[in-house]
Amino acid sequence: MSGSDASSDAGGTSAHAAALDAIRTGGHNLRHLTKEERKQKPVSSVVPAGAKPAAAPKKEKEVKAASGPPELKLDNNKWTVRFQQSKPDPITIKITDIKQSVTINDCKKCSVIILGKLTNISVVNCSEVGVIFDDIIATVEGVRSTKLGLQANGKIAQIALDKCSGVDIFIQSNVGKEVEIVSSLCDSLNVNYPGAMPEDDPIEFPIPSQFTSNILNGKLNTHPVEHV
Repeated sequence: MSGSDASSDAGGTSAHAAALDAIRTGGHNLRHLTKEERKQKPVSSVVPAGAKPAAAPKKEKEVKAASGPPELKLDNNKWTVRFQQSKPDPITIKITDIKQSVTINDCKKCSVIILGKLTNISVVNCSEVGVIFDDIIATVEGVRSTKLGLQANGKIAQIALDKCSGVDIFIQSNVGKEVEIVSSLCDSLNVNYPGAMPEDDPIEFPIPSQFTSNILNGKLNTHPVEHV
């Protein structure tokens, strides 16, 4: 299947390009999106008034993505997006079978919109990449990546991050709040949830990257460090 078969009409891509750019650069105030807006305009990462500030973020390591001819292909049930760099418009993938998965490798400064319910998404060795997706049966993985924007419009079981820096997660639905977020060797992570009511501002939580441990009654106790 060719890249043109997987792409949406040009009229919608420019709006999505601006949306995913907002994920990466933080250009708008946070607020809960309507069902229609979720398809067009993700929100950016802004700490609500009165919230406890997180620790100053560490300088994110630059990801040196491998280079090669851009790839966008479907092989059996696996979509591969690779070597996509500095794309002004998003890459749109339409899922036709829930057994399909998407792997995004070695990409930089691009956006990917995934329409439909699928098994899982993997983002590996990427930088300044935004991903919008609907329902995920299993996991969204981020590995060795920096400056990622992940927007979940539907239900998702787990987001797993390993060796990532500067990741903003945007949960756009109440069912999405059930997600489990697992992080390892990561820093500068934030997750944004909808407010209690549709008109409420979203709530941002920094995910701890520092921990303190002590031995109590012969057992190791580890707790996240809170920055007040």
